[in-house]
Amino acid sequence: IVFRVMDSDAAYVAFQQGRVDVAPLPAGARRQALRTYGPAERGRGPGVVDTPRPTLYFLAFQLDTPPRDDVEVRRAFSRAIDRAALVDAGRDLELDAGRWIVPPALQMGAPALCDTCLHLPSLAAAAFKRAGVTEVTLTIDAEGGHERIARRIRTDLARVGVEVAIETLPFDDYLAGIEAGEIALYRFGWQAQYASPGAML
Repeated sequence: IVFRVMDSDAAYVAFQQGRVDVAPLPAGARRQALRTYGPAERGRGPGVVDTPRPTLYFLAFQLDTPPRDDVEVRRAFSRAIDRAALVDAGRDLELDAGRWIVPPALQMGAPALCDTCLHLPSLAAAAFKRAGVTEVTLTIDAEGGHERIARRIRTDLARVGVEVAIETLPFDDYLAGIEAGEIALYRFGWQAQYASPGAML
């Protein structure tokens, strides 16, 4: 077995050319792949394996300075975001509306209700006003469809009185900025390495 490590775009091109046997689908390729290769039966190949993935896509904060150190401000970000509209904006990324830290693919038992995950823009607006938050910068990495998600977040936050500037960085610079604590608000993702809630928690 030869295991080649490639980004999803290069891997999918290699798959289409017959140079590799398995590849992840890059953003925006799902519909075309399903038309060309068909769905895999019961989540097993050949074909497109289209099952829930143990991944999270989320906003993260540096907590060292106000107002991000205020839990009510962080809750306001969550309540300001219309998750249904966000899922629609990121449909090529195959997003589901998140309601908990452990994704459904790894759930064991019923998920707990996350009241902070509800779209409550009036509560968000009041919390931002109390904290004096009127503008923020959201940093994302280039490529991968993140621009659409960032624009959707900007729209939701504008509706509660917060102006969002979107900063896009090459991935290496983006990671370096996060590790150095220079980026205050950013999008990030996490994928479980094994099928257990502990991989997320």
